[in-house]
Amino acid sequence: WQYYAPWDQSTTEGALTFGATHICVTAGLSWATMAYSSPSFTEAHHLIKQDTKSCTIFKKPYLGCWEQLPEEDMLAIRARTPTSTGMARVLTTEDKWTKEELEIDRTQWPLLESSFGISPSGMQNAHQYLADHLGVVVEENLKGQCRKDHSCSEGIKKKLKKILYHSNMWKNKYDVVHVIQTSVDSEMSAHVLDHFNFDSLEAQTTYEFLWIIRLKEMEESEEIEELLTSKIVGKSPLNVLVVKSDQSSNVEFRNHQAIDDITEETLLYGELEMLQDYHKAAQNRTRPKRHMSSCGSSD
Repeated sequence: WQYYAPWDQSTTEGALTFGATHICVTAGLSWATMAYSSPSFTEAHHLIKQDTKSCTIFKKPYLGCWEQLPEEDMLAIRARTPTSTGMARVLTTEDKWTKEELEIDRTQWPLLESSFGISPSGMQNAHQYLADHLGVVVEENLKGQCRKDHSCSEGIKKKLKKILYHSNMWKNKYDVVHVIQTSVDSEMSAHVLDHFNFDSLEAQTTYEFLWIIRLKEMEESEEIEELLTSKIVGKSPLNVLVVKSDQSSNVEFRNHQAIDDITEETLLYGELEMLQDYHKAAQNRTRPKRHMSSCGSSD
């Protein structure tokens, strides 16, 4: 079940499609082994049929093989929604779906109630709940990506942020564009950043802000650059730009002069497209209140 339906942006139920038939149904999976045997089973349970021999052709079952009971193909419903950790096939576009998949979607809905006891109204309620809480769901997923034992993949973070910020207009639910600008000009400011700023900002209830960190030229620049990237890449869910620049953040963010120093050549981490989207969203905003601190400012 897909939360999104590529051919219907206003869907109230999502879309149905078939998954790969070689993938094992995780629920109800059991390994049976002979006493004192040492079978070699694949640890990738979703690839058992692909990576393990079938017992129908392999005559040494004590070495490990698979058998499906009953023999008929089995079905399970797997949800592809923004709650997904891996986000595989969650964001779909119309050009990635075939006419055959569209036909499957139109004809397979009756299976839900007859085979799985899932009513159309129940599916619509589930879809509506996700729609009503989408922002909270995606933010929680984004925060969870960078917790212990998770990959914090840059690609997955980008997919989640694409959902969170509609139409690439990076403003929050209060129609406010929030930008934090920090200048790192000494080992002391880098120490504060390392031991305070990251933890403080990652503990916020929302990540609907852009954080621009400017690293000024100094003797320890290379070490501090390594420190910053080690705190961000694969670890932080924040929207961050790290820039090599001596420019201060005294100009209001909406003005072009505020971002003139951020180019492909000076950018150490982040995406210029995200910066440009934030800057575009900041146009025609009311005059911002400006908060200054020893190591940064907030527009």
